[in-house]
Amino acid sequence: MQIAANPTVVCVSADDVPADVQDKARALEMGKEDLAGKPDDVKAKIVEGRLKKHFTEMALLGQKWLKDEDMTVEDVLKARIAKLGENLVIRRFTRLTLGEGLEKRDADFAAGVEAELAKYRADPNAAPATDSEAPEEEAPKADAPKAEAPREEPGAAAAAPAAPAVSAADVKALRMRSGAGILDSKKALAETGGGMEKALEWVEK
Repeated sequence: MQIAANPTVVCVSADDVPADVQDKARALEMGKEDLAGKPDDVKAKIVEGRLKKHFTEMALLGQKWLKDEDMTVEDVLKARIAKLGENLVIRRFTRLTLGEGLEKRDADFAAGVEAELAKYRADPNAAPATDSEAPEEEAPKADAPKAEAPREEPGAAAAAPAAPAVSAADVKALRMRSGAGILDSKKALAETGGGMEKALEWVEK
């Protein structure tokens, strides 16, 4: 937050300002009109004072603390070191700027409209069809009548008689008397209507 609020900050401390940046700033200050005619030693002192202030504004440690403008970031750092007893050092930082790196396309809306109109004037056939020229949509065709399923006449088909229920006790009794398996005994009882004697005859076939 501290870095985002100070866009002029480019380094951690004033000592981190690159030498070429310092040289350019020094040459610029030395050539200012308000220093013209002053002795070189006086001019040098004035320039160094201005550069110190300028480089401090470029450094993070020289910025006023956002939560207390009576303190600088360096003062806050020293207070944390004294409180924690640890040698805390800010080595670097990174600023992320919203939209940075995105290519911004310059578009003139009026010029774009005029260019499109010029195309249509040169070739009227290229103009898109208007609503009145749009082809009429075909009316939806009426659904064909659905064929009705043939109705069954009452009494045409008689319901098949339900198979008699076969009890587990009858199956067991038939197995004991005939020695047949469970499936054969059950099938014999079902085929013969549940009668034990008929089922015995069916199994022995």
